[in-house]
Amino acid sequence: MVEKILIILILCLGTLGCDAMLSEADKQLKVIEKLEKIFQKSWKITDKLLLDIV
Repeated sequence: MVEKILIILILCLGTLGCDAMLSEADKQLKVIEKLEKIFQKSWKITDKLLLDIV
């Protein structure tokens, strides 16, 4: 009986850990997407400046 309770506790803790890692990965992905948008905007500005020069 005690072994079954321990197994259930370990499984619950494992899923909580996975949820925490997934939410952290999701946060990092959102940051990366924001940075990507900023770089895209800066490239557009650079392209416009280069076209103006040429």
